[in-house]
Amino acid sequence: MKSDLFRSMTPMRHDRVWANSEVLAHIISVTGSDLPGAIKTFQYLRNRGHIVFTVRNRTWAGAEYVPNEDEGQFRIRLSGEVSELRRIIKENLAKCRKLQASHDLLLENFNNLVSHVNKNRG
Repeated sequence: MKSDLFRSMTPMRHDRVWANSEVLAHIISVTGSDLPGAIKTFQYLRNRGHIVFTVRNRTWAGAEYVPNEDEGQFRIRLSGEVSELRRIIKENLAKCRKLQASHDLLLENFNNLVSHVNKNRG
């Protein structure tokens, strides 16, 4: 088994529908095997820890895979942007709550005014 060919495999998706599996397609292209052979190779690699599943990305990658620096920087930048968006959303929610409270107070004052006017008419 040429498991060393897969230890640095980039992250790929595996699908229960074998025809849609990037991992099985990769195994077939590297080994030249057929689908049943690729499935057997996938099971072997998985069971021996040569490829590992990443829950966060829901992908399979080689056990020794290290993302390149550009990809790492992209993730850091993306993480910062997500944090910034969360901060903006939190600020906007606070503003919405203040506006809702102001709206409720105005509505209450309007209703009191209408009540007062109606009492003075009659």
